Amino acid sequence: MSLPLGNNIVEEINARQDYVLEELDNLNRRLEELLSSLVVRPEPERIPIPVVNEEEQRRAA
Repeated sequence: MSLPLGNNIVEEINARQDYVLEELDNLNRRLEELLSSLVVRPEPERIPIPVVNEEEQRRAA
């Protein structure tokens, strides 16, 4: 962070405030980009998987 050193404390405070506001704008922009990139994904469809009962399998054979 390179801030101009002014003779006046008010100038220095204003410069720091401008820097902080600029950084907040950058963070806000990055956050908005991140949030817009998130997509709600639907849950995958549930497919029933049959459980083979060994006793029933023997009777069927």
